[in-house]
Amino acid sequence: MQPEQVFPTEEILLAKLRAGDIAARQWLYDRYAAPLYGHLLLLAGTKLLADELLIISFERIFKNIREYDQSHGISLFSWVIKMARETAIKMLPSAGLTGNELTHSRSGILHFTNTLSEQCRKVFVLCYCRGLSRIEAGKQLDMTEEEVLRCLKEALTELRRFSKRS
Repeated sequence: MQPEQVFPTEEILLAKLRAGDIAARQWLYDRYAAPLYGHLLLLAGTKLLADELLIISFERIFKNIREYDQSHGISLFSWVIKMARETAIKMLPSAGLTGNELTHSRSGILHFTNTLSEQCRKVFVLCYCRGLSRIEAGKQLDMTEEEVLRCLKEALTELRRFSKRS
């Protein structure tokens, strides 16, 4: 068993991803596949579609990793989620996903976000649906980064609970 590859900085990870480094790709997949899959499952509504979307999303992420440089400061994780959401929108146009808004209750996202407080719902939509950084979301909502982080933690805790019930 090989020791897990560690990338000391995001810049080094990104450089290796841009170069097509297999270990960097494996690391990114291992780190983000589970939360990305949960997000896609909520969007797609079925495991079969979520499985397909996950594969296509990672193919797109690896192919377009250079686009991250133009992402205006959002976190790598937010960019990965954004890429997956855009993939879902392209593949599932009947799901009612338009632009940066999730409008179809069948996907589960609308139902899930309705379980959050208003403030946490806004933070979740800005960070995980629109892909903004915590700093940018805080600016838009007139919140500190710590308040945004608290809301994100609350939202992710609720998302795990919601996913187990669904």
